[in-house]
Amino acid sequence: MSPRPCPPPRFSPYAIKKWPNQERPRERMLELGPRALSARELLALIIETGSAAGGGRPARSAMDLAGALLTAFAAPSGDESLRRIVAAPLSALCEVAGIGPAKAAKVKAALELGRRVSEEALPDRERLRTAATCTSACGW
Repeated sequence: MSPRPCPPPRFSPYAIKKWPNQERPRERMLELGPRALSARELLALIIETGSAAGGGRPARSAMDLAGALLTAFAAPSGDESLRRIVAAPLSALCEVAGIGPAKAAKVKAALELGRRVSEEALPDRERLRTAATCTSACGW
């Protein structure tokens, strides 16, 4: 079964909780696992809430804000770049409409956890060089 693509970016006056279940990021993660979600959907889960309408700007869902972050920090080629979000200071994230200090801090914290996981040393493992060591390791 191939994962369904996430819905296209949209500036929707509707909160994610009003979307069909199969389009909601949290429900997609529960059903398909985190690898099936786009960067935008994962960021939306971290951001959690959208922003209210104001200043001539419509209300935006967490998915809209996640898309705005990815667009604001896209690579020169236009490709999404989580690395550029990681490298940006908190103040730069806060320049994206709807992203305040709390949301920016949550995004930076989650991406920092990912960075730390990638740097964490893997435990030493015994090399299985013979059939006998393989059999022993499997408990046969």
